[in-house]
Amino acid sequence: MLLRKVKILVLFLLLFSPCVLFQSSSEGEQEVLYNKVDSCLIRSLFITPEILEKYKEDLSKLLQNHNFNGNILLAIGGNVVFEESIGYADFPNRVKLDINSVFQLASVSKQFTAMGIAILKEKGLLDYDDLVKKHIPEFPYDNITIRHLLSHTSGLQNYIWLIDNEWKNNYSPDNEDVIDLFERLPLPLNFPPGSKFSYSNTGYVFLASVIERVGGKPFEEFMYENIFCPLNMENTFVYNKSKMDTLSLKAKGHVRRSGRYCVYEDDFNDGILGDKGVYSCVNDLYKWDLALYSDILLPKESMSIIFEKQLTKRGDTINYGMGWRLPKYNSPEMVYHNGWWHGYRSTLRRFTKDKNTLIILNNTNSNIFSLVNEIQMLMYPEMQLDTVHIE
Repeated sequence: MLLRKVKILVLFLLLFSPCVLFQSSSEGEQEVLYNKVDSCLIRSLFITPEILEKYKEDLSKLLQNHNFNGNILLAIGGNVVFEESIGYADFPNRVKLDINSVFQLASVSKQFTAMGIAILKEKGLLDYDDLVKKHIPEFPYDNITIRHLLSHTSGLQNYIWLIDNEWKNNYSPDNEDVIDLFERLPLPLNFPPGSKFSYSNTGYVFLASVIERVGGKPFEEFMYENIFCPLNMENTFVYNKSKMDTLSLKAKGHVRRSGRYCVYEDDFNDGILGDKGVYSCVNDLYKWDLALYSDILLPKESMSIIFEKQLTKRGDTINYGMGWRLPKYNSPEMVYHNGWWHGYRSTLRRFTKDKNTLIILNNTNSNIFSLVNEIQMLMYPEMQLDTVHIE
């Protein structure tokens, strides 16, 4: 029994340990990950190309078993060890995906919106505890702050309900239209701001509008100039209806109907940004991941605030930072976000202590989270899984 456990742990170590691959983990970290395994044994192991190739084969089989269609990247200890494109960018026309195919990130976009706010704060143009009304004077609520929007504690109702029921124009709305709707029809808040957590796409729409008002330019331009361009994210952009049909690398979103994948046409609400709307590929997202360990975008002290759990007025801890989910169980140390929007599913998971990263982008509206959990459990068998958040 003991020998079997050692063999399993040795195999896991060979496949995933930053210590073995890159000699970067301390002995204390090894004890956390490999619970009571002799550290001398750990230091004596050496990964071979054959072992890594076998792992890649096993992971490919796992993806095949889940009928995965999309792109995946796995980095261990700050180095990419697996990336693959599987399936089609456009099913009806049999156009295959490649590693540079771009996907709608859905709610994974929120981390970029939050970073935009943090950049403006670093420039001294706003503060997290500013009232939203300071920057959007027509905002109809007097006691909601930017921090409330970032932490999903504002109490705002869902903007999509307002669009579905009150939007009477024959063109697609944008963020300014959402502001106008809320000004004319201020829905009652679900709860007093700051009193509880309730996931809110509406809050991040207003954050994008704050960025536009304070930054003095469209959200799309601000993101490019302040994040995408500095990080050389060449295949990352914000949704712009006039450009979408000209993009050769775009992976189209699909939905399954009568046993076949059909293209999910652009949605009426696609032009509303901040809660969604960023398109990217796995390699660009990995550039983003690495940048978050550096001071390229923000000083490290300012960066760390983004990943701190927020609090309610009563001092209750919220398992959310600024654009990132922070699991209730913090072993291993991880920050992440999922995304789901009309034909697309996505996840970006950063195991920050070990610099391990998992990025999965899907364009068939398939539930990817059982696959994500299997990969996580292979990486960290002791990991306790939070409730899956479909966003």
